[in-house]
Amino acid sequence: MEMIKQNKRAIFCSLSAVVLLITSIGPATAADNSPGTACKKLGASAASGSMTVECTKVASKLVWAKVIIKTASGADASMATELAALKAQVETLMSSVLSLTQRLAESEAKLASVSGNSSGKSGAGSQTSSAGEKCTAGGSCAIGSTGPGGGIVFYDAGSQQSWGRYLEFAPEGWSGNKSDPTAAWCNITTVNFTETIKDATQKASVGTEIGKGRANTNLMAVGCKTGAAILAQAYKGGGKSDWFLPSRAELNEMCKFAHGQATGNPISDCTPDGDLRSGFASKNYWSSSEEATKTNSGQNFGEGFVLGGYSKAALFYVRPVRAF
Repeated sequence: MEMIKQNKRAIFCSLSAVVLLITSIGPATAADNSPGTACKKLGASAASGSMTVECTKVASKLVWAKVIIKTASGADASMATELAALKAQVETLMSSVLSLTQRLAESEAKLASVSGNSSGKSGAGSQTSSAGEKCTAGGSCAIGSTGPGGGIVFYDAGSQQSWGRYLEFAPEGWSGNKSDPTAAWCNITTVNFTETIKDATQKASVGTEIGKGRANTNLMAVGCKTGAAILAQAYKGGGKSDWFLPSRAELNEMCKFAHGQATGNPISDCTPDGDLRSGFASKNYWSSSEEATKTNSGQNFGEGFVLGGYSKAALFYVRPVRAF
């Protein structure tokens, strides 16, 4: 438990450092030293954009004048070097966040496994809970039962995985409204976050598969200030702070459950067969699996098909999930 707390503190510190670095990248706001504006000291010089201006007396008034074009190559080179260094630091910190997130997920999974064994509950593959009843982490949960976060259990991996065993989605009305909210995927639409990861192991922690949603969402949250990932992480249902935007495969399993179809086989696709359960919109939902720099994928819960090539600025529906 203490290791989990330490990992969470380390993730918070790393994320804070990334935010500080990102906000530090950009030009400083300079004073208005443009030609013709008032100045105070005769003979003083100052920078004005790509020029150098000098304080000169004109008609008994001191104004900036005598514009001299300055050579900016040295300043440009210095700025380029500084930005490159800051970018490298951001990439390093983002890699650290993903590494810590992966370690945290593994620690929580081990803790859940130990708790389940010590309480004498049945092992992997067993489903002793009835639909509608509440199950606990470390125990056996039936599909359709209430999860530890107050959501609905919709996926069972059959045995404990590195990310957990079960997935639950937030219940109807989770956002305070009866219908699910809509949001852009991210307020940033010019960055491929996945491509910023340099470490091969850490890059493997994100993707489209079951168990990748949480790492995907954490990666998004490093750069996005608003959007689907931020909305999902803000949900604290059941007193849990580990809700996330589902990966493409996790979203597909949720779509199948929403249509009353069998879940548990990620290879099979959601279809429009069966009535859509209450609380879900027959519209497009976002996944956390990144597609490209400007576009991303989601899923239409009315027709069941996976969507691709949609702008990250498009407004899709959001439903958080969590693993345990």
